[in-house]
Amino acid sequence: MCYISVKYKFKEICFLFGLLAFICSVYITIPLSGEYWNQQEIYMLSKISSYRLALGCYLIVFLFISEIYSRNRQLNYEYKRMMFCDELTGLKNRRYVREKVLEKYIFQDGYILLLDIDDFKKVNDKYGHHIGDLVIKHISNLLIHFNLENKVISRWGGEEFLIISSNKTKQECIATCNQILELCNKIPFGKENIKIHATVSIGAVSFNSFDSNSYEKLIQEVDRCLYDAKGLGKRQYKYGGIF
Repeated sequence: MCYISVKYKFKEICFLFGLLAFICSVYITIPLSGEYWNQQEIYMLSKISSYRLALGCYLIVFLFISEIYSRNRQLNYEYKRMMFCDELTGLKNRRYVREKVLEKYIFQDGYILLLDIDDFKKVNDKYGHHIGDLVIKHISNLLIHFNLENKVISRWGGEEFLIISSNKTKQECIATCNQILELCNKIPFGKENIKIHATVSIGAVSFNSFDSNSYEKLIQEVDRCLYDAKGLGKRQYKYGGIF
């Protein structure tokens, strides 16, 4: 019962336990309340008092442990959020990919996309870093609502985003790149009287397996492809092949 109380809304159940114990104690002691008690009634009352005291102590200890459990669970949630989520966008971060994806997920026959917002420095210089942050959130929201199955989307750093998807062909990888480019061109960023056509450049590579052995090579290759896409004029993708 204690385990169930802790796991499922234990505060409400603890309150019901306390109320039930109070009602039972009052109900039991009412018949003993009188002007004259015999020895047996006094003995019975002392036992009931002992039981009530023990029950009260148990409830206090249980409530104390429940509160500690609740606080620890909340702290653990906050710790994971700070460690593995990007504060600005809510996406997973680089640490999550390196420490969680490589350990727990098995990606086979998929692709990696590395996206970079074009001319982002000009946005910061012209409108300020606050608008720059909003543009980053705008692109992240587009990626979140983009229909990508079996994926992990992370903010790789600055204005870069990394997408990992499994069980996808080369054709599906290229189609995804084109769809993302079209979506960014179609939906500009808007804030009051500011309108920015935030576009991206994309580096793309396919893989047979994404694991700790291939991680470094894949990241280097997709970064090189992104650099080539930037050099070709931006607002486009560069597919690097299968690794």
